[in-house]
This record gives sequence, C-alpha cells and structure tokens, in this order.
Amino acid sequence: MNKIITFFIICISLPLFSQGSVPDVSLKITRLNKISDSDYTLEYTVTYKGPPPEIFSDYSVYIPEESQIIEGTIENSVIRERDFLFSRLNVDLNRNRSLEDIYTISSRGGDVLLNGEKLNPLYSKAGNREIFTPLTTRAELSLNRTGESGRPFTLHSYDRSSGGVKIGLAPEDGDISFAKLPNAQVLIEIISDTENPGSINTSIDNARIYRGTTNENIPDIPGDYHRQRTTGSRHISIKEGINEGSFKFRNPGDAALIRITIFFSVSGRICIFDRKTVILKQ
Repeated sequence: MNKIITFFIICISLPLFSQGSVPDVSLKITRLNKISDSDYTLEYTVTYKGPPPEIFSDYSVYIPEESQIIEGTIENSVIRERDFLFSRLNVDLNRNRSLEDIYTISSRGGDVLLNGEKLNPLYSKAGNREIFTPLTTRAELSLNRTGESGRPFTLHSYDRSSGGVKIGLAPEDGDISFAKLPNAQVLIEIISDTENPGSINTSIDNARIYRGTTNENIPDIPGDYHRQRTTGSRHISIKEGINEGSFKFRNPGDAALIRITIFFSVSGRICIFDRKTVILKQ
C-alpha cells in the first residue's frame, strides 16, 4: 500500500496527470427539483477519467460521523475550552470536568501540533491538489484527542495566517464512528437554516444517515448559530466517463445549504474528491 500511495503522490505532481496517468473525478449538480411541499430531488453527475476504475473497486471509503462541526478562529495560537474557538460553546476537550484548560496550537513543516503533539488531518495536500485522508500512514483512523480520555475530534482545516480552523467533534461522552463503505461514495449534507434543530425532521431516502450540528459560515444564509446538519451517503458504481445519480430528500426547511461530495478511494487510505453546493430557498 505504501508503494501505491507514494506513486500516487508523485504522479499528481507531474504534468502526466493531465494525460490520464492517475484517476480524476469531477462532480456537477445538474438539477434541484421541488416535487411537493416537502419533497425535493437533487440530480448530479460524476465524471471519471483515468485508469480502469475497476482497479480501485476493492478499496473502501471511510466517512466520519461527527456530532458537531465547529468552524472558528484561534487567537494568539491559543485555544480555550470556554467559548471554544469563539463558537459560543464550551467544550471540555480533555474531559477532566473543567473548562479552564488552555491549549497551544503550532505548526512544524506541513504538520499542525496541539500542545506539541502532531494532529492527524482529514484533508491533506498532495502535489497541487487536496486529498481526503481518513486513515493515517499507519492505517489508523484520522482522529485526535488530548490525553487518553480526551474528547475525540477530527481536523478538517487550519489556516496558519488567519487562525481559521474547522474541526469535527465526537459526542460529549462518546466517540466518532467512521463508516467503512464501498468505493465510490457520494455524500449529501443538508444544513438547515434554523436555530431550533428539533423543528425540522429532515430525511434522505435510501441513504445511510447521521445527524449533527454545524456553525459553518454560510454567506447566503445569515446567522452564525449552530444549525442542524443531516448527512447521507450512497454508493455509486463508477465507470469511465459520465456517471449519473440523484438524492430524494424531505423537509429541509425554508432555507438550506445542500452540499454534495464525491469520494473515490485510490489506495484504501487516500481519496480524491470533488465538492459542489447549492442554496435552497422557499
């Protein structure tokens, strides 16, 4: 596996990439339809270019099922549990029943460190493109925690220049599950514009579903509160050229961000991906 990973990273750094020497996937939302007062369909296409996709059919896609997505900022390289990342939430990150702990974030080369310990990112750079890496180089889940009993979290992104950071959290007393799914997977996220997550019962037909919240900044939907995030994934059998698919979902609310992502595993540890969004407004 290490040889495959190394070969892939080298290849996507070369001009040969444009000649089809390594796989590439691109995603397009083709239609968003309202079919009743509460029901919608989203149609999409996935375009695949590269070696025969059957080569990668035995690899799996690992998708984290986070309880909360928190997008915030770090000030003076310090993270405080009170008003965690300035999200208006208190997070007992090390689970010591205190909210007075302070953590230092730093960088070394391309690595991000928390209190001097290297964090495992969900997304990494390989050549000139971003890849999804749900497993570490030791084939372990890309999870992080402070101490043995700390609250598990994922690292989506960290911008050293601005201090912007995005993480995914486990439940207060639980863990983050990673669904092991067949290659390839299309993920749909429905982020509803509501301050009361219980007021909307969003559902996605014929998809593996999990629910959580997010405070991500969505320019087209004002507000910075924690919104309901309903997520579903579905297997798509990839062939060379254009592949079509669709989701049917219900009760997204008066306004919602609809985000879909295609994940295609090329090594069991590394996934290439593409992502598109659309705003739904009544």
